Amino acid sequence: MNRSFRILLAASALVLASLSPAYGQTVTRSLDIGFPEGGVFSGSNFDNVQLNNGNLHIEIPLLTIPGRGLPVVYKYVYDNKGWFFHETCGHSGLCHDYVQGESGNNMGLPISSPFDSQVMSPMNIPTYCVPGVNQFALTNVVLREPDGTKHHFLPDPANPPGTNLCSAWGLSDTMYADDGSGWIIQNDATAGTSRLIRKDGTLILPFYLPEDSNGNQLTYNSSTLVYTDTLGRVLPTPTRTYGTGGILLT
Repeated sequence: MNRSFRILLAASALVLASLSPAYGQTVTRSLDIGFPEGGVFSGSNFDNVQLNNGNLHIEIPLLTIPGRGLPVVYKYVYDNKGWFFHETCGHSGLCHDYVQGESGNNMGLPISSPFDSQVMSPMNIPTYCVPGVNQFALTNVVLREPDGTKHHFLPDPANPPGTNLCSAWGLSDTMYADDGSGWIIQNDATAGTSRLIRKDGTLILPFYLPEDSNGNQLTYNSSTLVYTDTLGRVLPTPTRTYGTGGILLT
C-alpha cells in the first residue's frame, strides 16, 4: 500500500467518524463497569481491574440459594468508577464542575440480587427528525445488569413503542444491544411492558423477574411484596436506594 493511499484511507476514516451520530453516548468508557464485552481484565474471581479504564470490580458472595434451574445469588458488588463531573453555568458565563454519582452506581458496596437488573433512563424527549420537525423519541436505552455491566440498545433514537412518528428512525418494538452481547429488548405497546432476552434464552420479565429457557421463574407478588424462588420459597427483598448525588442509602 503506497503512502498517498494510506493518507487517503486515514482521512476517509476521520470523515466517517465525524459523521457518526452522537446518540447512545450513555455508556462511556470511563463508566463502563462490571464485565463489558470489550473489557480487558486482570485479577481473580474476587477482584479484578479493567485495564481499559482502571475500574476496580469486587464481588463478595453473601448468600446462595440453590433452586430448580435458577439459583438465587446475593453478593456485595463494588466498582470504583461510578462518578462523573456535572457542569453548571450561571448567567455571568462562569461554569463550575460538580462531582455527581451515576444513577445505580456500585461505589457504596450495595447488595446485588437477581432482581437488580435495570433499564436506565429511556426518555421520551423532543428530538430532531427532519429539518423543522421534532418528534418524541426513545433515546439512550441502557440495560444495567446486577453486577453493573451496561448495554446500550439500538435503534437510537427510536420511535416510542407502537408508534412511527419519524420515518428516519427505527421502531422500538424490538431493540438490540450494540456491544455484541446478544441482549434483546421487546416492548409491548399494548400492555405497556417490556421484557429482556439474553442470548442463552433467559428472560427478564416485568418487575425484572428472571426466567430460564425451561420456564423456571423467580416470582414477585405485588400485593404482598414477596419474592419467591422456583421452589416457592420466600426470598429476601432487594433494597437498594440512592439519595442526592447518587449516594447509596441502603
